[in-house]
Amino acid sequence: MSYKKNIFQQSAGNISAQIIGIIAIPILARLYSPLDFGLMSKFTNFVYFCGILITLRYEYFIVATIDLLSSINLVKSIIFLGLITLSVFTFLIFIYNSQLIFYFNIVPFSTWIYFVPLVAFLISMSISFQHFTQRNEGYAHSSISEVLNKSCYVIFAIIIYKIQKDFYGLIIAVLLGYSAKLFYLVYVNRKIILSHFGSKIYIKESLLANRKGAYSFSLSNLIQSITGIIPVYTISLLFGLETLGQWSMAISILSLPTSMLGSAIGSVYFQKSFKIKSIKGNIDGIWIETIRFLLIIGLPIFIISFIAMPKVIPLILGSKWVACGEYSQILLLSIGVSFFSNPFDRTSYVFGIYWYPYVINLLRLLGSLMSYLIAIKYKIEIHEYLIIHSIQGGVFYLVDLFMSYYFIKKNYKVN
Repeated sequence: MSYKKNIFQQSAGNISAQIIGIIAIPILARLYSPLDFGLMSKFTNFVYFCGILITLRYEYFIVATIDLLSSINLVKSIIFLGLITLSVFTFLIFIYNSQLIFYFNIVPFSTWIYFVPLVAFLISMSISFQHFTQRNEGYAHSSISEVLNKSCYVIFAIIIYKIQKDFYGLIIAVLLGYSAKLFYLVYVNRKIILSHFGSKIYIKESLLANRKGAYSFSLSNLIQSITGIIPVYTISLLFGLETLGQWSMAISILSLPTSMLGSAIGSVYFQKSFKIKSIKGNIDGIWIETIRFLLIIGLPIFIISFIAMPKVIPLILGSKWVACGEYSQILLLSIGVSFFSNPFDRTSYVFGIYWYPYVINLLRLLGSLMSYLIAIKYKIEIHEYLIIHSIQGGVFYLVDLFMSYYFIKKNYKVN
């Protein structure tokens, strides 16, 4: 199946899912307050951090397995690992909940911390089965699962609000959305799963075979997670949860092109890169084809968005979201670049260059810390903080993009 056809199949689901999300944003923005979205931003950061530790990101290397049996064995090993870590984290939260609530300033509605391990586990399992589906080139099913996830999230967020008029409706909707996605992907792969149900699980061998990539990916993701927590902490501390809600809504809106196309293109690019490298060695052609495709699609979207967003967002979401429109224009400085960079962010793993993700993510962390320290020392306004944070973020995304091509050219010359 052609590369562009694979991208189209995966992107179709992502685009459909995000269209549902776009339609739902004005509805959810009128039901839930900026405070609710601010709290949800904190919850999401905790889930992302916990999700890294739940499976150590082994799920992202299912596409790199050499044959079907190896991929099945890795999926089983991930499930086993996930169940153990889920039990441990849940136990620790029940034992040390008061300390966690105090040290991380988890207020109000502090009981949401109990949901974190379960939601992280469900997301990791759904990603595992999605990568397993993509490894077998079932991009249409992978695409449908995205639509199902988003549809369930929106429907349940609206229904639950009628019962529970606070941000817990958003948490429960996320949980149910990923549950639906996971059940669907398990169902479509049921024949393969059942045919190998009784086979022996080589957990140690499977995890050891993929440990270098998984450990590199999980550690760099942990650094990424801390980097992502810093602006959340900075904005909530210096500017309040209402401002955090405006910022998180802006991030959600600006991430739509990446969710629609960027992640789909990145998933197909990663899977195809492994495959092409094993046959030809050089993936220069697929990199160039992908960046051209991203530029043709992305540039018009972001230019129009930069001009229109300050006026369009309050018009669509309501007058209480005026600040969101202003923040969106500033945040485009980095998020626009990330759209072109993120699909290539796993190129180093294709060539076994495991040190690079540590370095680039440590630099991002230092950049984020510098933005925080400047905000603290000079007591700058929110707009100034966002400009500084966005510029440094955009610079590192550009570096990441150029480095991905550098690794391809260097590896090709060596071979």
